Amino acid sequence: MEIKRRDLPAPARPVPAYAIRATPAFIVFAAVRGAFGGRPRYVLSGINRGPNTGRAVLHSGTVAAAMTAAGYGLAAVAFSLDVHENTGRPEWETAAAVAAEVLPVLPNVPRSEEHTSELQSHHDI
Repeated sequence: MEIKRRDLPAPARPVPAYAIRATPAFIVFAAVRGAFGGRPRYVLSGINRGPNTGRAVLHSGTVAAAMTAAGYGLAAVAFSLDVHENTGRPEWETAAAVAAEVLPVLPNVPRSEEHTSELQSHHDI
């Protein structure tokens, strides 16, 4: 497994970022075990293109990452993006705005080894 350090653009530049070729759930598994430094406080998965609704949620790597994190007692959120029904194009800005409203809630999501919680957000755009 190869892990590469990546630099993020401002204003996220000080946040450590890494690239790894693996499934989202495996990346969370590796992070919980210290592959990227200390244990993460939160897991943010997505924004991915695809609605991840109904039965499709069972096959979503984005949702699997959040569920894996929750299983380890971490606050987690999975963001998915459907396409606009009139234009057929994804509305990334709207999805990012929804994410920006959800992220401040993460510190308040209850979590422990005995009680895990998952916060999943899906927004049809």
